[in-house]
Amino acid sequence: MLRGLWNPTKGMEITQLDRALFLIQFSAKRDVLSVVKREPWTFDKRLVLLKQVSGDEQFPSVHLNTCSFWVKIFHIPMSFRTDRHLMLIAGRLGEFGGFDERGIVGWEHYVRVRITLNIDLPLKKEIRSRST
Repeated sequence: MLRGLWNPTKGMEITQLDRALFLIQFSAKRDVLSVVKREPWTFDKRLVLLKQVSGDEQFPSVHLNTCSFWVKIFHIPMSFRTDRHLMLIAGRLGEFGGFDERGIVGWEHYVRVRITLNIDLPLKKEIRSRST
């Protein structure tokens, strides 16, 4: 199923390590980057967590507790739509991973930022800026 969604150019190998843990090896680095760039992924209505591992890591020590998401941030004044401000704002939600440049220069009511969240922690419903 994932093979059809990800459509790797050079193929991939899937090995089941545990009941709900799989090792996926891609033959081409660009396929790995494509899959990671387009996350989050779901399968059977469940979140698929991905982690790039080195050849030195052992299966029991691999912790799958983070996932990247695109988040819309509303009501950002045009003067705050800079790299520095977006990094600060997104950093209050999770680890900053980039932004969609279309919302920075356009007249959108929001800006999309990519953040990585620790899924072991509760989600923040909203954050408010401090008044100056």
